[in-house]
Amino acid sequence: MSENYTWRSTIAAVKRQYEDDHARTSKISPPRTRARPTGGKTGRPRDEALILAVEEIFAYIENSDDCQFTLGELKNVCKNSNIDNRTVKLRLKLTLNRAC
Repeated sequence: MSENYTWRSTIAAVKRQYEDDHARTSKISPPRTRARPTGGKTGRPRDEALILAVEEIFAYIENSDDCQFTLGELKNVCKNSNIDNRTVKLRLKLTLNRAC
């Protein structure tokens, strides 16, 4: 019984030695990690022109006596920015959800 145990432990020791030697002499480089810039913000950069256009639309809605607006009417409020229908809908929906 002790011969069998010695034989198994010898195989395990030889295997460990082989793996250690192979790890030291391996040509494979360690996995690379993406370095993050220190102090940088993550996420999408802010689009100041879009923020100003949306603020103009909200100011127009608040100062108007009407309660219904077409997308074309809201897009015409901000002449400086090329804002699309999807953006106007999304911003209005987000604002209404926050207000509730």
